[in-house]
Amino acid sequence: NMLERKVDASCLKGSPARCIHRYLYRYRACGDQMLSAPPSLQVGACIVNQENKIVGIGYNGMPNGCNDDLLPWSRSADDRLNTKYPYVCHAELNAIMNKNSADVKGCTMYVALFPCNECAKLIIQAGLKEVVYLSDKYHDTPEMVASRRLLDMAGVQYRQFKPKRSEIVIDFNSINHRGSAGAVRTQQDGASTLDA
Repeated sequence: NMLERKVDASCLKGSPARCIHRYLYRYRACGDQMLSAPPSLQVGACIVNQENKIVGIGYNGMPNGCNDDLLPWSRSADDRLNTKYPYVCHAELNAIMNKNSADVKGCTMYVALFPCNECAKLIIQAGLKEVVYLSDKYHDTPEMVASRRLLDMAGVQYRQFKPKRSEIVIDFNSINHRGSAGAVRTQQDGASTLDA
C-alpha cells in the first residue's frame, strides 16, 4: 500500500502525534530513501536546525534537468562512464542544496547511510555540527575512512542511530475513521502493537 511507510524507529512512548514528532527526522531520512531513484542503493537525508525544524531534505538522484532514464544506474561496467557513479547526486548534497533557510550552520543531518568523503566535505563546508546515520555498511572503505578523518578534524560529531524497534508503520487511512487521529503500529520481535 503506497499510503503505508515503513521506517526504523527506536522506541515509541506516548501518543501517536508525539511518536511521529519524535521520529520525524529519522522518518524523513529513511522515508526519502524510498524516493531515491537508484534501485541498488537508496539513501535519504534530512537536515534540522537548533529548533528541531526541518530545513532541508534530499535523496540520491540525478542532477536537475537530467533525465533518469537516459543515464546509467549500473553499479559496475567495463567503462566507469556506464555506471551511476559519475552522475548521481548524493542525498547529503541534495539536502544541503534544497535547504529552505539562509544556511545550515549548526544544524544536524539525519541520513540513512554514513556519508562518503565527498559528502563529508560538503557537510563541513556547510557548517553542520552533527551527522546521525543509520547504516555504516561501507565502514572500512577508503572513502569512509577519509570521511571520518575529515569529520574528526573539522569537529563534526557523528553517531549511529541504533533502533530498538525494527519498524514503525504509519497508517494514513486511519485518519478517515471516527475516533482515530492516526494510528501508529510498531513491531518488535514479530509482535505488533497499535498505538492510537
